[in-house]
Amino acid sequence: MSTTRYQLGEKRMITTGIHISNAVLAKLASAIADLHRKTADMSMADWRKAYRERSGPTLGCFVYVDFTASGTVKGFTARQIEKSREKFREQGFETDVPMLGPSRFAAKFLARDCAEFLIRREITGRNKANQREFVGLTDDELSVAAGELLPPNGRFALMGISCGSLSEKLRQRLIEEELEVRGNESNHQRMKAMAENVDYLAACSKIVAVQSAAAQDWRRKNEAFRSFTIQLNHDFDNRSEADRTVIAYRDARGWQI
Repeated sequence: MSTTRYQLGEKRMITTGIHISNAVLAKLASAIADLHRKTADMSMADWRKAYRERSGPTLGCFVYVDFTASGTVKGFTARQIEKSREKFREQGFETDVPMLGPSRFAAKFLARDCAEFLIRREITGRNKANQREFVGLTDDELSVAAGELLPPNGRFALMGISCGSLSEKLRQRLIEEELEVRGNESNHQRMKAMAENVDYLAACSKIVAVQSAAAQDWRRKNEAFRSFTIQLNHDFDNRSEADRTVIAYRDARGWQI
């Protein structure tokens, strides 16, 4: 999400992102371990006959995601499916679960699909609440924000499953949606949307300010160690050091794949 107001030529483009704790991977591994126990008697022939068998072997499964009242992941339930319906649904996602090896390895294998589900859920929730983080930007400012994003085939779009990269994916999609909405709304409709989002944008701005300050503090403390470096993929080379610090901070405090 974006909370600061962009200025043309300004490189500070950080927005509020998505956070996934390491506990999520542990819960996902627990659900997979339960699935492994239930399918322990399957033979290699059974695996090869199973729906959506891939290299591995793997089993096509639907992973149900349960949430707490506050919206954090409470737990997962994985069950084998015999027929595909839809990759991402409101209740969870379809995926291919490795059946050999430890469940923690399988959880990391499923992390990409899990992250995509969580991003889609976040966007859906904002849309239902009519929360438009970029509504306050002028068309020129929005173009600057969109232009900073790399094409969808950039490495972070294909490989990034860290919280820093996921937050940038979220921002990319929110900008794309804002551009689409603006193509079909009048000036009056946009002014109304801006008024309706005043409190939301103020809350977002506070979140970004707090996290940016925490990221700078995290960097200062770690720079006391000679071995410390900010390691981000080259997709973020064009970002300001302040932005890169926040992206790295999100990686450090989010789930570790």
